[in-house]
Amino acid sequence: MPFYSICFGRQLASGGREIAHRVADELGFRFLDDEIIKLAAEHGNLSTDTAQSIDEKPTTSLLYSVVTNTAHYTAGGLGYHLPVNDKLYIAQTEVIKSIAKSENAVFVGRCSDHILSKEENVIRVFIYADTDFRVARVMESDGCDEKKALDKINKGDKKRASYYNFYTGKKWGDTKYYDLCVNSSLLGIEGTAKLIAEYARAFMNKM
Repeated sequence: MPFYSICFGRQLASGGREIAHRVADELGFRFLDDEIIKLAAEHGNLSTDTAQSIDEKPTTSLLYSVVTNTAHYTAGGLGYHLPVNDKLYIAQTEVIKSIAKSENAVFVGRCSDHILSKEENVIRVFIYADTDFRVARVMESDGCDEKKALDKINKGDKKRASYYNFYTGKKWGDTKYYDLCVNSSLLGIEGTAKLIAEYARAFMNKM
């Protein structure tokens, strides 16, 4: 029996995490977002606090290109001599690959679409949304004005893009790296989740 993975990339405040969670519930898949950090910290012998503080932040090291392209480097091996950001990325890579081989799962962020890019039973999704939709969500959740909401969105997107681009050599949000790109402001959170769940079912039935 094959196992399937759905990897979500998402713009800040697009509702990507909530959508991914709903899709996981709908399909009966394991949902992994912050749990990836905890598991990677354990796997790479890092403290959870340290791992959380550098979550989805690129290193300034020039070693990453060597490490991420050499299979025998592991979080428990040469990783001890690497910047902690690189070590966390390697640990996350090993955790994501291990889970993908053993159960059906939904992964949020952490370059999961790239990490599993050579696997067949994977759906790579990118969630984006209209600016007004995103700003309204941040204003409601943070209780801030429009200017602060827009600033948070811009900084959040920049952080995610920097991390993804750095470790993958690809461009975050580029449609050619995803199987499905959805504007969540059109159907809303629930509608978008149902659409993706139906897509996943069709994909699995075809396989």
